[in-house]
Amino acid sequence: MKKLVLALMLSMLSLNVHAQIDPTNTFSVGQIITASGMNTNFVDLGASALNRASGGNITGNITVAGGITIDGADVGAYLATNVYAQDSGAAGDPSFSWVGDTDNGMFLGGTNIVDFATAGSARMRIAADGTVAINSTSASALDVAGGLNIGSGNVALVDATGQITSLDTEYLVDLSAEDLTTLNASALSSGTVATARLGSGTASSSTFLRGDGSWQAVTAGVAGSDTQVQYNNGGALGGDSGFTFDDSANAVTITGTAANSLDIGGGLNAGTGNVGVINAAGKIPAISSTYFASLALAASNLTGCCRVLQIVEGTTTTDANTASTDYADTNLTAAITPASTDNKILVIVTQNGVVAYDVGGGGPSATGMDLKLLRDATDIGLIVGDGANAYDNEGSRTAAFVELDSPSSTSALTYKTQYRVASGGDSDSRARVQVNSSESKIILIEIGY
Repeated sequence: MKKLVLALMLSMLSLNVHAQIDPTNTFSVGQIITASGMNTNFVDLGASALNRASGGNITGNITVAGGITIDGADVGAYLATNVYAQDSGAAGDPSFSWVGDTDNGMFLGGTNIVDFATAGSARMRIAADGTVAINSTSASALDVAGGLNIGSGNVALVDATGQITSLDTEYLVDLSAEDLTTLNASALSSGTVATARLGSGTASSSTFLRGDGSWQAVTAGVAGSDTQVQYNNGGALGGDSGFTFDDSANAVTITGTAANSLDIGGGLNAGTGNVGVINAAGKIPAISSTYFASLALAASNLTGCCRVLQIVEGTTTTDANTASTDYADTNLTAAITPASTDNKILVIVTQNGVVAYDVGGGGPSATGMDLKLLRDATDIGLIVGDGANAYDNEGSRTAAFVELDSPSSTSALTYKTQYRVASGGDSDSRARVQVNSSESKIILIEIGY
């Protein structure tokens, strides 16, 4: 009601009066305006004539000879200094607005806070500290809840997300490189950076960019021959036939006499399966099919003392006898080819059915038999007089012996046994082996050293 009366008084002081009001009527000084006073001093005034929203016009001049008091307040004093609203107002009913458009205007948003509204909604706030918020009620220096167009060109400098649209001269006056001190290189998604911006000096087809950020000429030409990998050799390019790259096979070859032609300070992954065949300690992790194409171990690939490299076996069951004192083959033989001249051959012989006997039947006249081992034509072991005196094939024995031979050869070698009648026998004396087709055996074992 106080706002309505204040508006009425302001209108009465500043507006012309229509014919509805008799301009000869005046109010006395200090008189309180009441409804009855209005009816007494104004003629032909309808009930809604002075309603702000629905009608009534006052034309002509109204003269107030003294002060006007509304609810005890001097209107003249208010008008001489400030215009006050009685209540704070709101976005839908601002304290200060316009007739016929009362949801546009200004209202009190809080202590020392001025808000502005349009169409019944808060649009702008000036906070107590002077910060301004547009389409928002919380602000930093200037908080705009939307895009921002600026300048005489009405440039859309900031988009609705609050970001500058792009990094180019439409939005930045100068894009000098010295101003981009913390530019993330990953942001350079396209375009070409001028070589002059990459380092000091002159960039050309004959210069390269060094680690210190300067363009320098190559101090030496290509070294070595075709396929040789280039490397730093005392500040100049170097090449060597022991370090090559085959571009057709994508293969690097390293050869040399050094103990470690390739020195890797870590593990080694290899093959299409990217197998960690060597661990960080420089060892194969395990003996398994993960790291070995085959687990069949060749003895010849082993190193160190006392390794069994190969085993060869020979047998015979041929029954043989002799009456001679000259050596004859027993038919027991085996051949082996050593892998190294340093290796030894362990020979194990089991000669079965060995017997010396007398064919005359008049008593044992044979003095026995001799049995020996040979490597090719070289005697390497001899059993003398081992035959047992027996009659008519009875009492045959087994002659067994072991010999560790050092052939110092990598040629094929034949080991065999020979036998004879021991000296001192008569014409009826006989020596016999493999009696009744018993089996004799010879085993050759190569021992690596």
